[in-house]
Amino acid sequence: MPTGRLGDLDMLIEVLSKSREALPPPSPYRDEEAPHSVEPLDDQLVKAVASGRTLPRFVSIDGSSRSLFTPTFSIHIASVAVYGASPGAPSTCPGDLGLAAPYLAVRAPRGVLKEVEARFPFVKVSHNNRYFDEGYRDEDDIAELLRTSLENEALGLALGQGGESVVVVDGPLYLSHMAIADVAAKRLEILGKGARAVGVVKRVENSAKLCRGEVLEALGLAVDRGRCNDAYVAQRLGRGLGFTLIGPFKLRWEHKGLMQYMFRDVVFWYVNAMGFVYRVEALAESADEGIVEALAKSTTERGVPYPIDVVDRYAKRVTASLLVFLGERARARGVSPTYDSEQAIVQALQELAGYVGGGSAR
Repeated sequence: MPTGRLGDLDMLIEVLSKSREALPPPSPYRDEEAPHSVEPLDDQLVKAVASGRTLPRFVSIDGSSRSLFTPTFSIHIASVAVYGASPGAPSTCPGDLGLAAPYLAVRAPRGVLKEVEARFPFVKVSHNNRYFDEGYRDEDDIAELLRTSLENEALGLALGQGGESVVVVDGPLYLSHMAIADVAAKRLEILGKGARAVGVVKRVENSAKLCRGEVLEALGLAVDRGRCNDAYVAQRLGRGLGFTLIGPFKLRWEHKGLMQYMFRDVVFWYVNAMGFVYRVEALAESADEGIVEALAKSTTERGVPYPIDVVDRYAKRVTASLLVFLGERARARGVSPTYDSEQAIVQALQELAGYVGGGSAR
């Protein structure tokens, strides 16, 4: 019988296995990017990265999330890793980071959620007074909400320990998905306390910030805008140049009131590092091209800056371990994960064995 934290997780599965009512399918996920403008900030927008750049002192943060689905309940799993705030290897939550924040969230019938809420403080069962019950249809939001909340907690902790370090966050600094608007506002509130922070956005093939007419004109590039994405533009501009910066550009959100506060002006660059493309962004008041050049020069064989590579591996290892364990305990209680979840468990096992790098987890 598992003991300690694993014992708590086993008891959680015992409670959830009491669920006998099927959950209706969640609604399709929609995350439309908010309206914005992009303004070139330099006459020379494509340049080779200067040699001799070294990383400043940094604290890097990355979260991971995965989900286990069954016909009667679902469990969303999150972790966060922090590197550079203290000597040694990255710290994680769950683990040695010292955060008391929930790292699991559950969707189940209301009666089951009530029991979970009473017994397991590390499990989130609601948000803004809405239970994740049979009437909650936006299930795709839950994992993002859980992971981002955990990242915010880690960010606040790291800023308190990191001194003058540059804070490097995996993903965008701004969050345009309005289902988690309060969490997005919390992140910018934390970042607005004088920290030098940058976000590293890895998945740029579905972005089209460089495909706007005024941007292509400034870059001197003729591209069919109907067949354009940022990765394509950055790869074309960086051919034969090794490590290339494209930018800077200012991104300005076209919102008023509270939305204007949430989406403050951002300055961003695209990096083409030997064919790997990612975006680096900073709040406009703290943008520093030297930091971006240093991150570009640290790009690893996985195509991301070294500070992000380290925490990405640690965070994914934690969620992979939890997914495998929770899946095994669900089967032991007579509850079978869905086909997709079984495939996710197989992949998590492969990741833990070192066969693949974990592309399906966030």
